[in-house]
Amino acid sequence: MVDTEGIMATEEATGHGRGAKNRAEPAGGGITLGPDDQLVGKLVYHGDVRVQGLLEGEATLGGDCTVDADATAKVRLESRNLTVRGNFEGEAAVRERLQVSGSGIINGNVRVARLVIEDGAVLNGNVTMERPTSA
Repeated sequence: MVDTEGIMATEEATGHGRGAKNRAEPAGGGITLGPDDQLVGKLVYHGDVRVQGLLEGEATLGGDCTVDADATAKVRLESRNLTVRGNFEGEAAVRERLQVSGSGIINGNVRVARLVIEDGAVLNGNVTMERPTSA
C-alpha cells in the first residue's frame, strides 16, 4: 500500500506498491495503479491516472482518470475526464466528460460538463451539469 498523505506526485514519480507502474504516455505522461496496487491519501498530479486496483482519498488531476472494470475508487476527485468501468464511490468534479460504461457503478455526486451513460451502467447520486468554461 502506498501512503501519499501530503505528497505531490510529479511525472518523474514512480509507484511504490507491489506491481506499481509509471508508464510514459504521449500526452504528458501518466500513472497506472496495477491490480495489486493501493494508493491511499492525497494525490496531486498533472497527468493521467489509470486505476486497476484501489484509489482512496483525494485526487486532483490535470488529466484524465480511468477506473477499470475490477478497480475501486473511493475518492473525492477533480479531473479533466473520468471514465468508470468499475466502482466509483465519492464525489467527482469533471471539467469535460464523464463516461460510465455498462459495467460501471457510481455511488456519489458528480459535477460534469458532459455525461455519457451506457446501457447497464449504475449511477446513484446527484448530477450537476455545467457548461465548460473557456480557457
